[in-house]
Amino acid sequence: MYPTQMEVNGVIYDIDTNYQTALQCFQAINDKELEEHERAITVVALLLGYDVPLEDTKEALEKCGNYLRCGKTKNPSNKEIDMDYFQDETKIRTSIRQCYHEKLDDNTHWWEYNELIEGLTEETLLSKVREIRTYDLSKEKDPKIRKQIQDAKDFYALEKEETPMTEEEKKNIEQFYKLTGYKEV
Repeated sequence: MYPTQMEVNGVIYDIDTNYQTALQCFQAINDKELEEHERAITVVALLLGYDVPLEDTKEALEKCGNYLRCGKTKNPSNKEIDMDYFQDETKIRTSIRQCYHEKLDDNTHWWEYNELIEGLTEETLLSKVREIRTYDLSKEKDPKIRKQIQDAKDFYALEKEETPMTEEEKKNIEQFYKLTGYKEV
């Protein structure tokens, strides 16, 4: 059903499938204080352990990128980003309880975690917030209602990074994403 092992250069490794481990990988991927090779090694070590030889890091990283994308070849890059795993953590947990009437298990597989989020009904908190974030204001003609919706969009807006990245940081992150085929979340 969900992958629990990964083959790298003929060796089978157990994957740490816990969704919290995958979230740690995204923290490492987006950590500007880490060099590109440090991010790569961190992601591989988090998911597969420290036994992967350094010469297999590139292959392991490509496969880890595929795992983090839940087996999808690409992330939908044309879709507006309306959720952040970290900023919306409480909303995700609340919505999962609201929709499925149970708490999120701390050992939930990364792929299942994403399926639970994708399966949330329109009535859940996260779904309503995502709807507000992506609402097209041009549909609303009444200025008073437009103002209310804009206020809600501002309130629920995802936080933007405050300090701009240097050109070198942008190149390092771009190179990392090219290696993994993954797009920034």
